[in-house]
Amino acid sequence: MRPQPRMRPILAALLAAFLSAVPLTASSHRDAPSLVGSPEVDATDFFMFRSYEAGRDGYITLIADYNPNQSAFAGPNYFPLDENAFYDIHIINGNHTDEDLTFRFRFKTTYKVPTVVVGTGSNQLTIAAPMFAVGPAGQPGAVGITRTYTVRLIHGDIRHPTKVEFLRDPATGLGQFPMPLDNIGEKTIPDYETYARGFIRRATIPGCAEGKVFAGQRKEPFQGDLDGLFDTVNVPYLLGDPAARTSPTAKNNVTSIALEVPTPCLVGGGAGLVSAWTTARLPRTRILRDAPTLTQPTLQAGDYVQVSRLGNPLVDELLIGLPDKSLFNASHPRDDADIVNYVTNPALPEIIAAQLQSLGVQAPNLIPRQDLIVGFMTGLPGLNQGGPQGEVMRLNTLIPPVPAAQQNPLGVVGGDLAGYPDGRRPGDDVVDNSLRVLMGSALTPAQAPSGQLPYTDGIPVNALMFDEVFPYLKAPLPASPRP
Repeated sequence: MRPQPRMRPILAALLAAFLSAVPLTASSHRDAPSLVGSPEVDATDFFMFRSYEAGRDGYITLIADYNPNQSAFAGPNYFPLDENAFYDIHIINGNHTDEDLTFRFRFKTTYKVPTVVVGTGSNQLTIAAPMFAVGPAGQPGAVGITRTYTVRLIHGDIRHPTKVEFLRDPATGLGQFPMPLDNIGEKTIPDYETYARGFIRRATIPGCAEGKVFAGQRKEPFQGDLDGLFDTVNVPYLLGDPAARTSPTAKNNVTSIALEVPTPCLVGGGAGLVSAWTTARLPRTRILRDAPTLTQPTLQAGDYVQVSRLGNPLVDELLIGLPDKSLFNASHPRDDADIVNYVTNPALPEIIAAQLQSLGVQAPNLIPRQDLIVGFMTGLPGLNQGGPQGEVMRLNTLIPPVPAAQQNPLGVVGGDLAGYPDGRRPGDDVVDNSLRVLMGSALTPAQAPSGQLPYTDGIPVNALMFDEVFPYLKAPLPASPRP
């Protein structure tokens, strides 16, 4: 996007602020040891942006992705979300520490397992099918599961809410929304995108107006080489072609929770800044049953405990040290003073420099890294500074949205003020951006001798790789393509 002349002084000032204030961020997949065995509650990505669908610029889109690295083939159970979990999107619209609003999603699967008649005559038996689909979706009795969800709107601090209400479908008046099946395959669901778009529903938001809601499987939006970074920075193109290869996640799916909310609902009495993040919670006690059933394999009880958290992505994976990753997932932004040392003294630049030593790459020598702490805790001066003093995603809702074809994948650094780190859109290339900032692009050559190198993971990302209408993320890949 080429900035207009009247924007250039503002843009120059914001770029200067950005280059002295941006935290490490990218995307989060299997980020904490405690979540490896519970992928259903592992938050993988969080997006927040002013809607750029034509005619929807008065809305903000929020997308929280869970259950990472879904292989297209995953029958017969596929990828239900956890019925016992709370999936929350938290909103703060002022300079305080506690939530103003929380959208809480809860999911339910109803089973009516298809049956098959086996044998003839006196040997005939009706047997439960070993799979949920025995015919095309829409054919009576062919598919044996129905998925639904509710959305609660919690006002105030979730520890002591002042009010709890339900979002409702204005067409039915009900507080329950239907959820599409995962993409079982093209024989069961021949036109998945048309099928899934039938589950985008209008939603009446109490005390506000109508928005939209969708929950269901989508194609994995994260495009980046995490595999290479975790393999002792085995990324030979880190200083090479920014479009050198295809993402290892290109053939994966994910489960998305998406809301489109009128901007005034989220801004409330604030000055245009919205801070947000997503969490998942589980009951404290889980007991394995001696005789598990389809609908109750375990017994769960007790108060709810936060097990997953995500605002700006990849913070936990590439910034927080191993001993505190699970603790970070269980914490609230108001407690982030406990992890400041990981921000001011990041380890990853040293690891990258060690692996690229033969190329003369050096880590920044300015410690502590105040250039990272400003953005990590407070937002960018002049753009989205404010909100809680902690790790959250911040969006200046006064910045107009940019159409997909004009978006710059590098966001603010690329001259696009409506992009990352002012919120995050699906087409923002947060990995390249973050690598450069982490290695010192915000610092002087004396403070970061290798800080101006064009670091890249070699995987391109842009807005045209996604849909231009809600919920923006592409339809999931089918488990079984039509032959």
